Amino acid sequence: MKFVLIPISVGVPDIITSQMHIIRRTYFTKLTNNGLTPLLVSTLHSKEEIDYFYRLASGLLLMGGTDINPKLYGQKQHRKTKVIKQSLGILEFKLAKRAVKDKKPILGICRGCQMINVALGGTLIQHVPDKYNENHEVENYEHLGEVKTKVTVIKNSRLCNLTTLSKTVVNCGHHQSVDKLGTGLRVSALSQEGVVEAIEGAGESFVMGIQSHIETQNSKFSNNIFKAFAKAAI
Repeated sequence: MKFVLIPISVGVPDIITSQMHIIRRTYFTKLTNNGLTPLLVSTLHSKEEIDYFYRLASGLLLMGGTDINPKLYGQKQHRKTKVIKQSLGILEFKLAKRAVKDKKPILGICRGCQMINVALGGTLIQHVPDKYNENHEVENYEHLGEVKTKVTVIKNSRLCNLTTLSKTVVNCGHHQSVDKLGTGLRVSALSQEGVVEAIEGAGESFVMGIQSHIETQNSKFSNNIFKAFAKAAI
């Protein structure tokens, strides 16, 4: 059995004040369909428990979620930036840096893509419409798919090689994106306006960040990424 460590998203329900610690079924299903067992870790776990789970896992998946606290990349908070829980960001930040150092396969989706970049010293555009003539945001997770984005996959990138695609259409749901690249990363896909839609590690280990919600799509692009991640983790 091969485990993939997943920091559980933290949110606040509309009708109560207590926090939720959740993983959406879409992520869970994509992993189990590729022979990987999700190993869920919460900000409520102790450091010793998190270390134990990390050692058990052969890969790391960073999910989508709320905005990353801009303090992690040295910026003041934009008026459109919404931060819920700093402890989740710190946990993901530390795990991403550790996984890259240990050469454990790491896949980041949406917020997870941004976190990989931030953990490696990169920065974010805090509100995409401020810089580009595009709006990739949706009202909530259930509306993913209502905003379709055409992306170009960079030739000779790892992403291009494993998906065998030069262009595709993805489900987007974000208002932030990668700006300055982190150390050891390169861009592997762009939107028509130039928004970074994927990043990857320049080295041999599997480090990939996908800005779109590929976990909600049954497509060649999505399926091949999860297959490649599973192969690297197994």
